[in-house]
Amino acid sequence: MNQKREDDIGEPILRLRNAIIVQAVKDYKRAAKSGSARQMMRLERFFRGSWFALLTDLDPEAIIEFIKRGKK
Repeated sequence: MNQKREDDIGEPILRLRNAIIVQAVKDYKRAAKSGSARQMMRLERFFRGSWFALLTDLDPEAIIEFIKRGKK
């Protein structure tokens, strides 16, 4: 029973983590398109920061480069 509860909690948390990252990627793309260097710097700090590392083990530099290349 305890494992079932952890699984039920785990899936929404995973979706929330992913949603935060996806929104940051969208915001970064929007900032790059509009030429907002200040917003891009803020988002790069997020990607390189401890909160991002807590959310995922993805490589922040790879994500930033991927976005800059215009990939989806």
